Amino acid sequence: MEQTEQLILEPLLQEATIKKRQLLPIWIKIFCWFFLLGGLVAPLLVVAGLLFNDVQASLALYGMETASPLSIVGLLIAALFFLKGIVAYGLWWEKSWAINLGIADAIIGIFFCVLLMTPLGLSLELLTTTPSFRLELVALIPYLIKLQKLKPIWK
Repeated sequence: MEQTEQLILEPLLQEATIKKRQLLPIWIKIFCWFFLLGGLVAPLLVVAGLLFNDVQASLALYGMETASPLSIVGLLIAALFFLKGIVAYGLWWEKSWAINLGIADAIIGIFFCVLLMTPLGLSLELLTTTPSFRLELVALIPYLIKLQKLKPIWK
């Protein structure tokens, strides 16, 4: 009886061991590598800014731009890139928490894009130019939808 159960369950278990990474579309895999790199570089720029006072680096994300990694906008951009790097790490190495953190990251990104498309973004001094449509939304919304669809399968 036990051997029969084992013969039945073995193929099912082998199918269940599909790599989670294979569930990700190619465009998310490409962004994972980009944000792994950005997640490493952005905090290093902040540390370099602390150690060397004259560090200038062009940082931009969601319409926020700065040349100083130690400004409020620079620290915010570095924190967002670091968060994206953690999500990319989790997705690439198939961590169980990656989908939930990725969903939170997408929501945060959508929030900043929408905020910076309004005049309120100018009043917060996060923008250096006039508000405009953020193309990042074209990637963030499908990213959020895809992660929500993958959530039950990922666990």
